[in-house]
Amino acid sequence: YCLKKNNFLKNFFIFSLIFFSCVASYSNNLFKATSNNWFNKHQIDSEQLVLDGLMHANNNNVKSALGRYIRNNNDKKDYLNARIYFDKGNRNGIFQNYNSSYGLQVKIFNLFYSNGYKNISTYHYFSSILMALIVTLMSYVVKRDFSTISGILFSSIFIFSPWLIVFAKNLFWLPFTWCMPIFFSMYFAPYIFKSLKKYLYMIFFLYFSFLLKFLCGYEFITTIFISTLVPIIYYAILKKYSYSKIIK
Repeated sequence: YCLKKNNFLKNFFIFSLIFFSCVASYSNNLFKATSNNWFNKHQIDSEQLVLDGLMHANNNNVKSALGRYIRNNNDKKDYLNARIYFDKGNRNGIFQNYNSSYGLQVKIFNLFYSNGYKNISTYHYFSSILMALIVTLMSYVVKRDFSTISGILFSSIFIFSPWLIVFAKNLFWLPFTWCMPIFFSMYFAPYIFKSLKKYLYMIFFLYFSFLLKFLCGYEFITTIFISTLVPIIYYAILKKYSYSKIIK
């Protein structure tokens, strides 16, 4: 009993530390793994689609959708002011819809906006926390299948990766949607060849995680799909299943 309790406390401490380290890194660049300039400016143009979409929907009483206000055609870097415009409620210019995506992101954040939560940092924390949760869960699975050290090293890649840090809080990309299918694949992969029930669970969760990603956009989907296959193929080869069974 004492051993189980100690293991639980150790795991709770380790994975709580991973979670809060992720949140701090993604929301505030606490560890300075990337420059503050890049952290603050990267992909504001894509985030503008959400911010302007929120203002347009609530000002015109229409369904929330992605899009941007064309405010200053003479300044190619006007998008860098998107967060300032949002804070000031600036809706100058003509609103141009972005029709290449269903735009679930703006519909999610519209729930915050329409209920009085209009601080961009609130949205950034929301995105950062969800990404941190997925990374923590993935790290736990690595620990389950390999070792605690492996789980910690795995998480450190996500905590200190400059590219992930500058994307993690972004309101358009919502990178946690990239990793959800991979997490479910990692979690269920060791069991699906022996348990039909676990296989069906995996299919169920993969379906809805991919659906969530599609509703937020189709970008990077090929990479996400291939990454989702990797844990399944790895465990199948490890257990020496036939190639025909792996493909099936």
